[in-house]
Amino acid sequence: MASTDANKSTTGLLSTLADDVTGLIRSELKLAKSEVNESVSDVKTGVVSLAIGAAILVPGVTLLIASIVMMVEAFTGLSMWSSTLLVGAIVTTIGAVLLTSAKSKLSVDNVMPSRTQSALQKDANLVERKLS
Repeated sequence: MASTDANKSTTGLLSTLADDVTGLIRSELKLAKSEVNESVSDVKTGVVSLAIGAAILVPGVTLLIASIVMMVEAFTGLSMWSSTLLVGAIVTTIGAVLLTSAKSKLSVDNVMPSRTQSALQKDANLVERKLS
């Protein structure tokens, strides 16, 4: 009779463990879905902001650059082509730095659900310890 009670107890424990693991997996999947949705939303916001910012900045920056070229020519005595070349090189460098920064924010690493990966690893370790 004691053996039957032990089997029921073991069966009950295994059933509880299976239920807990199933609930844990569901929770982790829900977290992963939420985290991916949040990441996608962040990427969409970043792309829209980048496009709107570029559309607004292009005409303004063009006028400012033309003004700076004329200012450099007037104050330094350089020819128009030299002033244009100098200002163009500086503006191109600044633009390259800004694009590199934007590209890094839109990288695949920023979209990965890192919190979910960490939580899943902890859960796997917990289940492994419980089973051993």
